[in-house]
Amino acid sequence: MFGRKNEERASRLKRKLVAEKAERERLERELKRSELQREQADTQLRSQSARAETLKESLRGRDEKARDELVRVRRESKQKLDASRNAIRPIPRIHAFVRACLAAREQLSADAYVSHDVLPLQAVHALASTTGGFRMCDAIEIPSFTGRVLPASWNPEVLAMIDAASEGFLGRCDRMLTIGPSLAEQLQGFDRRVHMIENFRYRETVTPNTVLRERCGLRDGDRIMLSVGHVAAGFEIAIDALAQLPAQFHLVTLGSFPREGHREMLEDRAARLGLGARVHFLEPVPYGELTSTAAGADCGIIVRDVSIPNNRVSLPNRVFDLTASGLPIVSTDVPDIASFLAANGHGRVVAEQSADELARAVLAVVSAGAALRSKALEAADRCCWENQEVRIMEAFDGAGSVTFLGLGKLRLNNRTRRLALTLAQNGIKVAIADPHIALEVEPEHPNIRMVKIDIPG
Repeated sequence: MFGRKNEERASRLKRKLVAEKAERERLERELKRSELQREQADTQLRSQSARAETLKESLRGRDEKARDELVRVRRESKQKLDASRNAIRPIPRIHAFVRACLAAREQLSADAYVSHDVLPLQAVHALASTTGGFRMCDAIEIPSFTGRVLPASWNPEVLAMIDAASEGFLGRCDRMLTIGPSLAEQLQGFDRRVHMIENFRYRETVTPNTVLRERCGLRDGDRIMLSVGHVAAGFEIAIDALAQLPAQFHLVTLGSFPREGHREMLEDRAARLGLGARVHFLEPVPYGELTSTAAGADCGIIVRDVSIPNNRVSLPNRVFDLTASGLPIVSTDVPDIASFLAANGHGRVVAEQSADELARAVLAVVSAGAALRSKALEAADRCCWENQEVRIMEAFDGAGSVTFLGLGKLRLNNRTRRLALTLAQNGIKVAIADPHIALEVEPEHPNIRMVKIDIPG
């Protein structure tokens, strides 16, 4: 009996072991299947992640491209809008200036109103019509903007309108001022009295020095041909002339380059000719230091492109700046400059716009340096601001008060400052008005006051 029970117990245990083995094998198979599924899921997830990253990069690239395109479109739109605004800008600006002047008429009221150049002429006429007074224009350039050295970037129709309006307002002026004989002759066509007030400097004493030479790092034996003021059209022949001069000659400028890219173009030209070390473009110096700095040069040069109408009638400040510095002058053939040099004997005029002629003339005036320096200083003593103050008072005869109007920074204009000071010193009340004047600026005389014209922009 016990044997049978043992056999049954053994049989049950064996069946149990078989069942446990089968269950263990089943669980192992399930585990393997789960691991395989997990590996497949991991592989699929990695694949999806890779696709997601690829898509993300693609979208990022598209976003950057779209953003770049948006920036480009906005930039081009702004440029077009700015160009459109600039094309018509002077008209709303002039009208705003006129309205602002009329609003400030009590501050501006005077016996004579002077327009600095032609753009403020409408304001001059509006004030004179309201308060009375002489209508005057200080015509510092030819009235038409199309013939100037840097033509205005305005719409052609707007430009024509402004030129026509300026001509009409000039014809209604009571008196005119201008800077030289040729422009005065041109303005005679308006049948008005034209008073010529040249841009002479105040009488001063200058002594040759080494300031300029030291700034350029030059030796005692080196020679300096100097240009002052804006460097504008036609200056290429000065670079070409330098190439024909002995190695000790250097070209120096004290002035700015108003045309974009002009300086770089001239530097490239000098480099191609092997003149990089002999050309020195220096920043402008303050007006009060100009003659003392320039006095260290050996000669002054004036290059004007006479194909530009305004240049043909010009008598620029640089003529008197170089003369007051005691320098012999070589100039291209501008009639008023040629007459001035011929009358005073301290320079030469190049008949043709050529580098050959310019180089020969520079050699000639430097060779005669001492004699020509003496004549230049004599000319500066004769042609100084103090010696034309009688003419200035004649131009403003009958005016006990004068208002100068300008759309630019009139307070910084040396000609207007000298005119205002002369009038003030002779007992005339003077106002200088423009949109840029800071009210805290201290006037140069108790009879001078500053008026800020508030206009948008």
